[in-house]
Amino acid sequence: MIGTTSAADPAGPTTLTQTFAKPTESTTCKGGWVSSHRYWAFLSYSHADGAAARRLHRGLETYRVPRRLVGRPTAQGPAPRRFSPIFRDREELTADAHLGVRIEEALAGSAYLIVLCSPNAARSAWVNQEIIRFKSLHGEDRVLAVILSGHQRASERPGHEAEECFPPALRWRVGAGGVLTDQRAEPIAADLRPGKDGWRLTRLKLLARMLETGLDDLARRDAQRRQAQYAALAGVSGTVALAMGGLAVAALLARNEAVAQRGQAEGLVEFMIGDLSQRLEPKVRLDVMGAVADRAVAYYAVEARHGMDADALARRGRVLRQLGWIEQDRGDLVKADALFRASADSARQLLAARPRDPARLLDYASAAGRVGQIAAQRGQWQDAEAWTRDAARAADQLVSGGDRTPTAIAEQGSEHVNLGVILMQQRQLAAALVELRRGVAIQSGLFDAGGLDRGRRDDLVQALGWLADGERQSGDAASALRDREAEEQVLDKDLRQTPNDRLALDALAVSRVARARILSNQGRVAEALSLARSAAAVAEQALAQDPADTVLADDAAGAQQTLGEVALAAGDLADARLAARRALSLAGTLAAKDQGMIAWTGPRLGAARLLGVRLAAREAVGATACRNALAMAVPESHRLEALSATNPASASLARIAADAVMLRGDAAALAGDWPGARADWRRARDALARLTANPAPVDPVATRLARAAQQRLILTNRTRPPEIIAQGCGAGPVK
Repeated sequence: MIGTTSAADPAGPTTLTQTFAKPTESTTCKGGWVSSHRYWAFLSYSHADGAAARRLHRGLETYRVPRRLVGRPTAQGPAPRRFSPIFRDREELTADAHLGVRIEEALAGSAYLIVLCSPNAARSAWVNQEIIRFKSLHGEDRVLAVILSGHQRASERPGHEAEECFPPALRWRVGAGGVLTDQRAEPIAADLRPGKDGWRLTRLKLLARMLETGLDDLARRDAQRRQAQYAALAGVSGTVALAMGGLAVAALLARNEAVAQRGQAEGLVEFMIGDLSQRLEPKVRLDVMGAVADRAVAYYAVEARHGMDADALARRGRVLRQLGWIEQDRGDLVKADALFRASADSARQLLAARPRDPARLLDYASAAGRVGQIAAQRGQWQDAEAWTRDAARAADQLVSGGDRTPTAIAEQGSEHVNLGVILMQQRQLAAALVELRRGVAIQSGLFDAGGLDRGRRDDLVQALGWLADGERQSGDAASALRDREAEEQVLDKDLRQTPNDRLALDALAVSRVARARILSNQGRVAEALSLARSAAAVAEQALAQDPADTVLADDAAGAQQTLGEVALAAGDLADARLAARRALSLAGTLAAKDQGMIAWTGPRLGAARLLGVRLAAREAVGATACRNALAMAVPESHRLEALSATNPASASLARIAADAVMLRGDAAALAGDWPGARADWRRARDALARLTANPAPVDPVATRLARAAQQRLILTNRTRPPEIIAQGCGAGPVK
């Protein structure tokens, strides 16, 4: 299945002794050795590089220091058995980029700072502030850098500024008060870019620096250990490699004699890549599978040229599909795409020989569907549509041919839903709704019959969400509400079994937010307010279980934003004030974590700030107070307009920017600048017209804002009535 798209502020900061040992006290690290710090290192990185940070963090913490070096004195205390713990958690950072208490404590209590460098990190105010603070506390010498992508000092070459990987605080020394000086800093850097150090050498470089030992010695000992650890697995993979190599020759010289050997060798390969790989640690799995995978692909390339029997062809399809899953997990969509296409080719050949065989139909539907999903992830929508249509046709033929098993029916439903999602992305809304409704009907039938396991229920939840979104975009609000209610019924079943399931809670919050917005747009404000309150509470319940999860934080921010807007429309200023404050806190934290995430820095943060402006205007008494409140939107309007100009594909960003320009015009009108006000309202109207023009999906908010802008222009072209001057004061924005 293709993926989908509060209360008052928490209590005050925790004191140092409540959470962490003081940095000057001796603490016991894992392994029993005493050190003068809480953490061996603080890992600083951009949210966009989270996968690499997790891998590096795991690699450093799980490394076993050679016995000869354990307990050896270093500048930061005796060498431990393992470099654990290393701090990688994320703490809230406010919109003005000041570090939170917990991060301050972790920086103070860390022996080293490791910075994962990339263009994302170079743009991150969060990462830069962490470097400045660490240098201010501990100096320059304990800062280590790892280059993930980009180029160092690229910002000093005109035209290459976007390629810079070092944050400013890493490029320059830090002076008194955390101020960057004009003195260059030369950080020690390992290099993870293609063709450079690689993961193993990068880890050893960092560990050698913290152990204060030679890299050669550590690398030699690590190689010896790896050789011992992989001896048994190497024997297995060596057997496979020899069998496969000999088999390629045998296949050419004596195919009849090689049949039995081929079956054994291919079975061993399938076991290695399938069952065995799932039992290994992720790092070991990738290391061991690499050589076997290369041999398998090379072998099947030879076999394909000389013909393969049905058993070999089926096994080839399964093996290549498993390899595709491994590459997809590693994030290499190009390799995954090639492997899935090769797997689909095997399935197609088998199906051509026996076009009504249920097992072959299911294999082909699954393989073709996987190719379509990868194409969709890569933005290749026409290719994705072609493959997914093929998958849906095969699944339809499978079920119509008599296979009514839950597996076959679930495959059919998923492929039609995926096709609908792909059509939606190509703005073919009518055709998308046909496919989505068919897919949802199929999956709902299984759900009603009790034939959906937890994973397939998650698929149904996503499918209902997509269908409701498509119906809302087509203007069918009643159907969208009905499908959101059906989505909640599915989620209720999971939550009855596991009440604290944070993913189910988050999905429930998102569904209720969508319903609240639809009801609010219909003028059913009281119902919308009740749902919005419930959505915000559920979202906070999910976030409390994993505060570092940015998806949960983003959804919680959206729930609080909706509650604030609906409460403001209902005249409940107390609820609106609390929700607006919480929405701004969450949005500011997300935006500060990664300024490259446009969804956070643009629509999310912009909407929260504009909600605060509207709330201030509603509470204002008199024209002067209202003008001052609305004037707070002026700098935000310029920021959002500039951001939208550089990201023209984002409709949500364009809408929030136009909303800000509307408020800027209101502020100008209250200041008596009627030409400026009309210019801003006209600018907002024209921007919104592009969002509401056919064949754009129905956007009730953009439509309402466009109507309000046009109303302002009509009224001010005739006269300057008092209602225009008082716009937004006491009565809120025009609805």
